[in-house]
Amino acid sequence: GKSSLAAAIHFKIMAAYFDEVGDLELRERFDAYCRFGKTTDAHSGLTNKNLFKLMREASLIDRSLSSTTLDLIFVRIAQRGAKKITFFEFLQVLQQCADIKNISFIEIRNAIIQANG
Repeated sequence: GKSSLAAAIHFKIMAAYFDEVGDLELRERFDAYCRFGKTTDAHSGLTNKNLFKLMREASLIDRSLSSTTLDLIFVRIAQRGAKKITFFEFLQVLQQCADIKNISFIEIRNAIIQANG
């Protein structure tokens, strides 16, 4: 039926997003925050601190998504003991944030793209 087609289309869209370079604007924003406060080693990933800065500047931190909750998501998604997340892990973090806030991945993505970071 129509709903299964919609689900299939939605899955295709999400699959495109979850491609490493599927979203250049989001990738550029990720890279910009990886570089924040660093002179070198920018592409090795996004720190917890800079993830929080990115989310706060996109007005995504509130009662439903606190800094503590974001910390927990970061630790859950990051490789064990890692201080930084990759772009692919960042997408997973955003999906979990979307779930907690009860909004879509696309809404989170757009808030980040439109933020004046």
